[in-house]
Amino acid sequence: MGVRGRIVRFRTTSPLTPIPLVGLAGLALVVLGLRQRSHGWPFLGAFLVFFSGYLGLAVGFFPNIVPYDMTFRQAASADNALAFMLWGVVILLPAILGYTAWVYWVFRGKVSADAGYH
Repeated sequence: MGVRGRIVRFRTTSPLTPIPLVGLAGLALVVLGLRQRSHGWPFLGAFLVFFSGYLGLAVGFFPNIVPYDMTFRQAASADNALAFMLWGVVILLPAILGYTAWVYWVFRGKVSADAGYH
């Protein structure tokens, strides 16, 4: 591969470099959070690591949803089916979120901070 091929490859892959950098930042957050005996930072770091992995897969397969076989437009349902699912989400999602908030409100403060598996 000549210099021209390397330049073309660099121009193609350079927009993708933030994806592994997000994963590395997540790993750094995990390590630093564990050293500080924190709970929030390692959780956020693990989230970033998994997010970067899934984002890398999505970008690698785009525009295919079924790898190397079917694009996301070919895999989409008919418009009337999507509209039906949208109304289901519009009705059910607030109900689920409301129930979750109510359960959280009912059971708040029932467990002390030192309780756990012994």
